[in-house]
Parts: sequence; structure tokens; C-alpha cells
Amino acid sequence: MKSRRFGQGFTYNKATIQSRLSLLVLLTTLAHWFLMILGMTVKLENKHRQYQANSLKTGNILSLQFIGQRVAVDKGVRLYMRSCLNAIKQLQNVGAENDY
Repeated sequence: MKSRRFGQGFTYNKATIQSRLSLLVLLTTLAHWFLMILGMTVKLENKHRQYQANSLKTGNILSLQFIGQRVAVDKGVRLYMRSCLNAIKQLQNVGAENDY
């Protein structure tokens, strides 16, 4: 869960019932993974550089979630199912390498 400034905020929820809290955690986790998949898809297609302010071409400047949030509202980006599936495989490989 992120801060209220960048979305997916947990600060202002008034849920006290455990089932509602569990549902909120589930929804934010699903949203996070969706944004990670979007971000990885754009990164694998080398379309992610248009979202960063500087012109550095080396290293990871922006997080996958940040890129995914920008792609989600950008109507000019076209993504294909095959690219999304490749992104999911790439994220699985990253998770396996780091014992997640």
C-alpha cells in the first residue's frame, strides 16, 4: 500500500472489520500486480523512456509501478497480449531468482 499522494492509499480507510481489511489488502495487491505487469510490458517494448524526465539510458530510473500508473492513463500506448504474457514470465523469473 502506497501513500495517499500517489494512490492506493491505506491512510484514510476506516475499516475495523477484519474481512473488510482483508478485502482492501487483496484489492491493493491485485492493483499493484496489474501495474507491475503494465510497467514490465512497456519496459520490455522499450516504450518506458517517454515517462522519465531525464535522458539517461542506463539503469532503472522509474519503478515498474510508476510506469504502469502512467501507462494506465495514457491512451496513446498500444499493448498486445503476447507482450503482456512475456512480461508476466519475466516477473516470474525475477521472483524465482530472488526466492519470492
